[in-house]
Amino acid sequence: QNASLKSHVASLPDSRAEAAKLEASERRAADAEAAAARSEAAGRELRARAEAAEKEARAAAAEAEAERTERLAAEAAGEEEAGGYRRRCEELEGMLRRTAESRGGAEA
Repeated sequence: QNASLKSHVASLPDSRAEAAKLEASERRAADAEAAAARSEAAGRELRARAEAAEKEARAAAAEAEAERTERLAAEAAGEEEAGGYRRRCEELEGMLRRTAESRGGAEA
């Protein structure tokens, strides 16, 4: 009985060492799980930021396209207006020429 008790007592330090190893292993596993959770959260945040940046870029592109379309429409309207003035000037020049010709012809 005494030998059995001595054997049991002798094995206690090994049990404590095994328990300490197990606790350390559990702490490492918990640390790894926490690191994985942080990594996943960081990944979600990066994806959200990328999606927001992409959405902002699309909005900026749409705004630039709208401004371009507006500018082109204004240029076209200006060209059309200029064409109208040009035609009116040509008409007036023709009227002046005919008037000058008719006066010149009448005087001759």
